[in-house]
Amino acid sequence: MSSLQIRVLSLGELQTNCYVLWSEDSHDAVIIDPADSGDLLSSFILEENLNLQATILTHGHFDHCLGLLELSLNFAVPTYIHPEDIFLIQNAQKSAQHWLKHAVDPVPLPSHRILDGQTIQCADFTLHAIHTPGHTPGSTCFKLSPDTTTAAIYIDGTQIIPGTSVVFTGDTVFKDSFPDTRHPYSSVLQLNESWHKLKELDPETTLLPGHGEYCTLSETAVYKI
Repeated sequence: MSSLQIRVLSLGELQTNCYVLWSEDSHDAVIIDPADSGDLLSSFILEENLNLQATILTHGHFDHCLGLLELSLNFAVPTYIHPEDIFLIQNAQKSAQHWLKHAVDPVPLPSHRILDGQTIQCADFTLHAIHTPGHTPGSTCFKLSPDTTTAAIYIDGTQIIPGTSVVFTGDTVFKDSFPDTRHPYSSVLQLNESWHKLKELDPETTLLPGHGEYCTLSETAVYKI
């Protein structure tokens, strides 16, 4: 039986979490939020002999996608994002240069749109899209569903509780803080509705956020309100 591996890489000046998920059996892999350092991510894929299948964006903020250009040049794979965040990708280079005060690579438009309830299928696992607007209109979480032959899931070498789920949450949920809703396109009302959707999951679900430590749903600030 195969296992799934998740590597957490904190990248860029805003220390954004990028996740590489792969199967030890097929070596099929996806990258979730290529925050920066596309050269590092490309080298990781090659060194681990992985078959990159897709790049996935939880939302369109620049700190989650600055590594996308180099990845798209090195690997001919689809990139997924919810369509309501396309405008943020279109403005990502300009936004990054404004906040970081230096030039950055342009960010290519994702090739594929993904909506609530749709899936991204790899050989040994599936990612289910959960549209969770609020921080941004298109913010989307991705729930990992291993196939029936998966023996275990490891995050940076540590096995999660057998039988529990994993969800990549972007900036929708953090362990010890709340998402920024000061943007003109943010919505506190939508964010609250998204939190209620996530709180229907098992409390022991492991959440992998866009910043900070990973944790269980029951450990988040959101679960306690």
